[in-house]
Amino acid sequence: MNSNTRQINQFVSNQFAWTLFYMEFANKLLLHKNNRPQLLGMIKGIYDGLGFRYPFIEKAGTPLYDICPFTVFGCFNKGISNESRIAIMKGISNKLNVTAEVPTVFDGIPVLMPMRAWFFVGKNKRKADDIPNLWKVFEAGINFADNPSEVSKTAFVNCYEKVRKQPGIKWNLTIGLYWIRPFSYLNLDELNRRYLAQEKSPYYNIITRISNLKQLPSAKTYLELISACKEFFAKHDSPHRSFPELSHAVWTQMTLGGQPPEAKDGGKTGKPGWIFQGNPKYYDVIGAVKNLDIISWDVKQYRNQIKKDDRAYIWVSGPGGGIVASGVILCDPEVREYSKPDSYDLSGSFTTGVHNEVDIKLTNKIIDSIIKKEVFLADERLKKVSIINFANATNFKLTPEQADVIDSIINGTYSSQGPEIQGKDSAPSSRHWIYTPGNGSSKWDEFYSEGIMGIGWGEMGDLKQVPQ
Repeated sequence: MNSNTRQINQFVSNQFAWTLFYMEFANKLLLHKNNRPQLLGMIKGIYDGLGFRYPFIEKAGTPLYDICPFTVFGCFNKGISNESRIAIMKGISNKLNVTAEVPTVFDGIPVLMPMRAWFFVGKNKRKADDIPNLWKVFEAGINFADNPSEVSKTAFVNCYEKVRKQPGIKWNLTIGLYWIRPFSYLNLDELNRRYLAQEKSPYYNIITRISNLKQLPSAKTYLELISACKEFFAKHDSPHRSFPELSHAVWTQMTLGGQPPEAKDGGKTGKPGWIFQGNPKYYDVIGAVKNLDIISWDVKQYRNQIKKDDRAYIWVSGPGGGIVASGVILCDPEVREYSKPDSYDLSGSFTTGVHNEVDIKLTNKIIDSIIKKEVFLADERLKKVSIINFANATNFKLTPEQADVIDSIINGTYSSQGPEIQGKDSAPSSRHWIYTPGNGSSKWDEFYSEGIMGIGWGEMGDLKQVPQ
């Protein structure tokens, strides 16, 4: 019995039973190393059968002709709903003849952003050996974990060093290795790195003497980090006994006890909020919100003001539109380049190229109870929100107070606040006029770009006849 088997036997009856499925899935997937076209065809059939959008399309619109094993794992280890994850796992595992039970609890499993779930770049930037190298490190990682020796270690180190220099590879390599052998490899996703490198962490001294975790470590350094953690796990006072336990504890601790920031103190966090608007003609906003748990969004305004941990609200434009989801921003805006389109992009090219984006963790999906424009207009605190008065943008700022009101609508604690009733003899403090530039707003774009307003004086008549 090797060390992996002994460790797994401690967890098969609890929340880490997923490790059995993931390890067997990796073993069965390896059998398709030399038959990748058939593997892709099988996956395509599964997506079609489930009615899901097939994600393996190149920038030019052509299907992928090759795939790596980590990207197959990425099918069900990205920010999609648990229902979708389970359905995809069942479909692929049935075809691979995996006997382990498909997990329904995912504690301790890191996931990738849907738009970054490939472990290689697009065809125009991909080298001929990029995908074969990923299969080699996949196989070497399994062999070294199950049969540790100097020979298997050397093979793993050589493969790791080749892959870590490839485009499309960064910390995701450690995540992929953790997926296939979760008791052997350290997951170095952002949360784990932040936890391990902070001074109050019990791992701080043993980790920082090896690496500052600022860049993907070499194979030698990575194995040193793994050994140091395993030595720490063996101590009687260690808070964790395995990498899955560590990853789950870090996720729980670093995400405020498993609750989104907006759930604390009755939904009031003092954090500003941001509305992210999508046009359903060009992007399937409803489909993305329904199927994804983490969504990436363009930042075209307020790039220097939107910050990690701010509140976020997804707004679908058009008649009957409004807020369809809320969540928390996971990162500061960052520049990314995509060589493949988002599967929810209806334009075919909207999400390729270079974008300034944030990732949003969706914590509330309210597709069936959209907060519509009329709700904003009826509330004194919301009627001046910028998206109500000027909707031609992607990002809109909310004050903390406005975000609190929206959160109260979502969590059921909302109390409306209509306009103040003025005295009979009192005059309004200001007057408001509705302005339409041209018939049917036909001159909107021209007037807006020029910063002007035009009035057809010849059609106004005698203004002295207008009541004061």
